Amino acid sequence: MPSGIATWRSFEYLKQMALNGSFRLRPSMLGLFVLLALPLMVALVVLTHATTNRAISRTAQMMAERFNAEVIKNIQQAIDPITSLADSTAELTTQEPGFFRRDSSWDFLRACIEHSSDLRGAYVAYSDGSFRAAYRAVGRAVFFGKEAPEHAVWAFRWLKRDANGGITDRIRFIDREGLLIEERPTKVIYDPRKRPWYEAAIAKQRSSLIGPTVFASSGQVGLTFSAPVTIGRETIAVVGMDITLQSFSEFLRANRISDHSMGIVIDREQRVVASSTSDEAVLKVGGKLTVPMVGDLLSPLPKTALAALPSRDHSGVFLFSDPIEHQEHLSLLSRVPLKAHDDWQVLVLAPRSDFLQEISENITWITSLGAVLLVLQVLMVWWLSRRIAGPLEKLALQVDSIEKLELSAQPGVIRSRFAEIDRLAQSISRMSKALAAFAAYVPVDLVRDLMKAEHGLHTSGRSRFLTMMFTDLEAFSTLSENRPSHELLQQVSQYLGIASRVIAEEKGTVDKFIGDAVMAFWGAPNDLEDHAWRACAAAIRIQQEMDLQNAKWASQGLPELKVRIGVHSDSVLVGNIGSVERMSYTVMGDGVNLASRLEGLNKEFGTQICISKAVYREAGERLEIRHLGEVEVKGRKTAIEVFELLGVKTPSTETIQS
Repeated sequence: MPSGIATWRSFEYLKQMALNGSFRLRPSMLGLFVLLALPLMVALVVLTHATTNRAISRTAQMMAERFNAEVIKNIQQAIDPITSLADSTAELTTQEPGFFRRDSSWDFLRACIEHSSDLRGAYVAYSDGSFRAAYRAVGRAVFFGKEAPEHAVWAFRWLKRDANGGITDRIRFIDREGLLIEERPTKVIYDPRKRPWYEAAIAKQRSSLIGPTVFASSGQVGLTFSAPVTIGRETIAVVGMDITLQSFSEFLRANRISDHSMGIVIDREQRVVASSTSDEAVLKVGGKLTVPMVGDLLSPLPKTALAALPSRDHSGVFLFSDPIEHQEHLSLLSRVPLKAHDDWQVLVLAPRSDFLQEISENITWITSLGAVLLVLQVLMVWWLSRRIAGPLEKLALQVDSIEKLELSAQPGVIRSRFAEIDRLAQSISRMSKALAAFAAYVPVDLVRDLMKAEHGLHTSGRSRFLTMMFTDLEAFSTLSENRPSHELLQQVSQYLGIASRVIAEEKGTVDKFIGDAVMAFWGAPNDLEDHAWRACAAAIRIQQEMDLQNAKWASQGLPELKVRIGVHSDSVLVGNIGSVERMSYTVMGDGVNLASRLEGLNKEFGTQICISKAVYREAGERLEIRHLGEVEVKGRKTAIEVFELLGVKTPSTETIQS
């Protein structure tokens, strides 16, 4: 489209919008920009395009080729020696078949692992199912779902099968001095002959590389090298070595060719061997850990690049366009020649805009021409800013108040002649009202945490040691049968208000109201060191304030409401629990049920507040209690010790009694 026509249409659009009394921000800004900059920008683009295009392509291609060569060299230096090491170990076993049936062979396996920092384990599996292995155990490594002992450096495993079918499978943990720390049974049924690395070595009768795969014992992603041990025509054993892939990803991240470039290593099935992105190295699909595919990465660019290959067997440089950002990317695909296999590829891709260093000599030309545009643009931007900045500044202040949950004094809806700003102002006003309503149902601290969260809300939970409280009204059913419902509802509402306020003042979280009962907990979502004492203090205060309230009701001829309370401390599951469509921030576990049982025990003992021994253990020196004895609780095999809470001591040693 000729520049004159574009300028005329932009002017007509602005004129029409002005007559209508309403502006759309983006078309207005674009129209003004076109009106001022298009003729000169076209000339500048024509002038610089020819000189920069070749420089961009040449620089980017050279850097991509150098990067891929370094990645391939790094992989070869890490993997090929291990392939040779596995073959050498297999040759040793051929010369001395029974060597790895002796405990002294662990020193040899350990020496193999020390050959490379990436090696995690080395092992030998015999054709009778026996298995000897050595693993690194530093950093509290996980073995079969359980961490290694604190000072363990090595883990030695010996799985032995005797002639009668008996199995002995134990793992030993050794410290840096070579001393035994712990020996434990593995408690898993394991037959190395049914593992892919063993079957591949038997089938191919040569060195094989299996992976990338997720190691069952540790959950890490890695590769397994295997080599058959053959005497004559019989394969008596298979040597295996595990290597982790974390260092490959770290190398890709540390040696990126530009700020926005990506590098990945993939196999023939497009599984991700290593990646420079921050994606998870392991995915959980159907309850099973698996290696992610290219399509599982957060960025769609690698998948888009592979789909844009000129041919299926292409190897080299090619260009593709990002369908989201509409940026042209340069990519290079290179094969990785290895001793064990040749189906790996290195893919590097980067926006061409990252390689503009060679056009610095043209900046002077652009600056001199742009200076004229700058003066005109500043005048226009100043004119627009007077109509945009004012409402936006007010909206910013309003958003700050919303972020702090200061919702009580929100101003009226801010209006603007720009449709986008006007809609934004109305949306912020509706959001303020919605958050005010939301905060009435959910603890304010939890609302603030949700607003600060960088990731979307999802179901999750973790085990934490908390203190739970249950309150309930004595003989509520009898009262509800004999009292008008609206009068009783007013009394119950006052009682629930007292309980909620006291719990909040003692830094607790009201989980839910269950009829006339209140369920609350301390220690989440925010950590609280003295949560057990605060729960007890809240229980005493609730009883005190209910005594005062009952006195007022008695003077008005209204019946009293007696509150029974149970308090228990335990490890429970806390978090966002429910479904994707609806969830609740709550606690779950046996400790919650026990707190409820303690509340019910008040009826049997004729008490008002019952606490467990766990609560007494957490805050005993600050509590006034009476031992009630051991009680059998429904759902638990063992009896629990129960105490009556009589009062709590404040930090100034003053006692608050119920």
